[in-house]
Amino acid sequence: MAVSAPAKWCFGIAATVCIAAMLGHEALGGAKVLDPLHRTDLPDDVVWLHHFSWHVGSVALVAMAAMFVLASRKPEYLILAGFGTAIAGTVVALMALAMIAALGRRAT
Repeated sequence: MAVSAPAKWCFGIAATVCIAAMLGHEALGGAKVLDPLHRTDLPDDVVWLHHFSWHVGSVALVAMAAMFVLASRKPEYLILAGFGTAIAGTVVALMALAMIAALGRRAT
């Protein structure tokens, strides 16, 4: 059994979105989030942990892209697309909760 053409397209789009998100995360987000941390009174280990966590997010996006690419190539790797989708869904849910919390703090 081969991976269907529509699935290959969908997995390709998902991988492309992951790579684009990683590039935006590193290029745009880093300048807006990580650089200002150095101008705070936070301890150095807290700033380091934030940097580390930031880059873990980038690595996760690359790993998700790899999962979608592999799933598009061989049917035995289709489970990886499920894992990539589950990770993406979890990230979106966490981002939504964080945004709701931030909006709630802003309203008070």
